[in-house]
Amino acid sequence: MSALYREEAKERNGSLFYASLILTAYISWVGGSYLGGVLGDVIPARLSDSMGVALYAMFIGLLVPSVKKEGKIAIISVLAMVINFLCQYWGMTQGWAIVVGTVLGGFGGIWVLSDEEEGDG
Repeated sequence: MSALYREEAKERNGSLFYASLILTAYISWVGGSYLGGVLGDVIPARLSDSMGVALYAMFIGLLVPSVKKEGKIAIISVLAMVINFLCQYWGMTQGWAIVVGTVLGGFGGIWVLSDEEEGDG
């Protein structure tokens, strides 16, 4: 978001701009979490169960444009998926497998994308 408003950030009150941006995001996060907790019991179970699918769809919606823009991100994503699969195959719980796959996939991403930067220099 701040990349869209670089000129405002360079002005004299740039720190005030960033503080208001952060505060707005924080209040939205906390307010949304509160509403989700309160309304979670009101929403029908069928709709609540479908939110798990919506979360995966949102993730894919964020991933696909990045992969189209930079093909190496596909390598990083597949690496994280393989690590996640192997961790679950070897008996790790799903939650921990996701964490391990994400962290190791991120480290793999540093390695994959650093090759590109070294070649540019």
